[in-house]
Amino acid sequence: MENLLSVKNSFQEELTNILAYWEKYTVDTEEGGFYGRLTEDDQVVAGAVKGSVLNARILWSFSAAYHLAGISRYRELAERSLRYIKEYFIDPEFGGVYWSVIVRDNP
Repeated sequence: MENLLSVKNSFQEELTNILAYWEKYTVDTEEGGFYGRLTEDDQVVAGAVKGSVLNARILWSFSAAYHLAGISRYRELAERSLRYIKEYFIDPEFGGVYWSVIVRDNP
């Protein structure tokens, strides 16, 4: 039973670390949503395309984490992702989802 509790605690710690990383480095405070790409040293790639799949995964991850842990910040980040998806990825005329969007000019 101790091993099971240890594994559970390890998974919870890893989940917390992963979500903290996404919150710290990927929230796009200028253009909304989340950055489309980072370098290997966590620098934002200006003008990177933002994809619907990435945003949907972020939405799912923070939603699931909120339901698991009840941490309101996770809900806020899930709602941020949902708003961005609705605003930029849903085709208002024909329905469906765009694969990607470019919010800024690519350098």
